[in-house]
Amino acid sequence: LFGSYHFRPFQAKAKLGPSSREAGAGTGAQRPPQPPAAAPPAAAAPLLRAVRQLLRKGASREDVTEELRCQLQAVAAEDVCPTLAAVLESVGRTPCAELLEAVREILRERGLVPSQQVGDALLKGFLSMRLQEAFAEVLKE
Repeated sequence: LFGSYHFRPFQAKAKLGPSSREAGAGTGAQRPPQPPAAAPPAAAAPLLRAVRQLLRKGASREDVTEELRCQLQAVAAEDVCPTLAAVLESVGRTPCAELLEAVREILRERGLVPSQQVGDALLKGFLSMRLQEAFAEVLKE
């Protein structure tokens, strides 16, 4: 049955250098260096701890919104979106609906347009929870 097959132990091939594909294949086009990821603002860590505690207790959207409002009072307007993005990315695989709605409400109250990171996190969260109306609203923003 398996007479025509030859079995031998797996041997890893040693790479001698960059392949032609990695080297750009002679087109002269090389990838630009990736900028280092920006460090999250200092306000993100205490805010994340407070939000996690509230979510563990099963807090309502109003409670989460009030905590975000209190914690973000001392944060400069240009640091609000990076702080919220860091919280949304760090809170877990999929942020709960209460947190997503609270973030949207805070952005509306402050008259801020969501940054790309915040918008992506909101869209992913609403899509994974199948909240189509909220997804469409964020997409319009």
